[in-house]
Amino acid sequence: MRTTLTLSDATLERARRVAKDRGLGLSKLIDEAATIGLTQMSGPVAIVPDSSTGFPTFSAGVRTTRADVEWAKDAE
Repeated sequence: MRTTLTLSDATLERARRVAKDRGLGLSKLIDEAATIGLTQMSGPVAIVPDSSTGFPTFSAGVRTTRADVEWAKDAE
């Protein structure tokens, strides 16, 4: 869905920088950031064990890819 957002100059500049660093388009970054923010604002997150590994998991509405993990490792 297309919409119009009004962002402060500082927020837009930061979003552009993060999008560039992560190799994402600005729209994709804003979508992911909004999803994460809304998840955090909507109350406690349910943590459930993964059916195959048993590790605790939760859903933030965004799929984490191997590229995301590699980017996070490189950012350390």
